Amino acid sequence: MPRQADLFPAKTAHPRLPGEGYAGTPGTGPQGQTCKTCDHLTCHEHHTGGRARRWYKCSLVKRRFSAVTDIRLDAPACHQWAPSTDQQP
Repeated sequence: MPRQADLFPAKTAHPRLPGEGYAGTPGTGPQGQTCKTCDHLTCHEHHTGGRARRWYKCSLVKRRFSAVTDIRLDAPACHQWAPSTDQQP
């Protein structure tokens, strides 16, 4: 009888994230860094009826007005990652 570990392939650095909003393949950047800590992260906000909706995009990707280019803040950094210049307390 085969072991369970033999039935499934080894895990990759990160599963394929949907969308076309990443400048590079997530997981190919510095270990422990995410899109949230990257200088290329941009936040877009829209207020409707007293509620705010935010979505995040990478400034290195051609801007499109579609959810296809949205990125996740917890996605592992890609090879284009740069340290954030924001001064957060």
